[in-house]
Amino acid sequence: MIGLGMRTVSNQSKVPFIAVAPDGNGPVVGESDFANTPQQPVGTATGPELRSWVDSHYATNGTWYVTGFSSGGFGAAYLPTLSPGVYKAACPISGSFTAQTPPFEGDPAFLGQPASVTNAASPILHVLASGPPTLVVVGSSDAPGLDQAHRYVAAMTAVGQPNKLILDPGGHDAQVWIAGIAQCVGYFFPGSGVGQ
Repeated sequence: MIGLGMRTVSNQSKVPFIAVAPDGNGPVVGESDFANTPQQPVGTATGPELRSWVDSHYATNGTWYVTGFSSGGFGAAYLPTLSPGVYKAACPISGSFTAQTPPFEGDPAFLGQPASVTNAASPILHVLASGPPTLVVVGSSDAPGLDQAHRYVAAMTAVGQPNKLILDPGGHDAQVWIAGIAQCVGYFFPGSGVGQ
């Protein structure tokens, strides 16, 4: 994340914040999508357990936001479903919002998992009016990402969950992710002067 402009964004921000970038790779299935499965509880490890550790080791105010790109974008939408009311806002970048099993553009984390597991891990099935305000960022030429983003935004809108969609020039690539990180920080902290 530092390599994708987080240090620059942090230095430019007029609002101080602590950025935490957990490794979402699992010990059993590398591409975990930050999700909990019977094989590995990566969602719990990168969600409630990580928050508890950070709050106990750093001078935080207990306010949490979540962002990430690609599989981390999936995680940014999924982690608030594990801890309703904890995240003040979410900002998935180039994420998927439906847990899919291989071989059709699937996620290795969900290989062989029953529908109960993929449904529990699909953020699009857990939108709520009380869900966190969510900024969805996606590349304008990322066809699969655009489809997922439009479906997710429509689902949030249907239940009254606050949301906004930004299309950035580019595909499923670092160009979009660098711009997206700044836009997310600006969304989380309107007084930061970043991403506006």
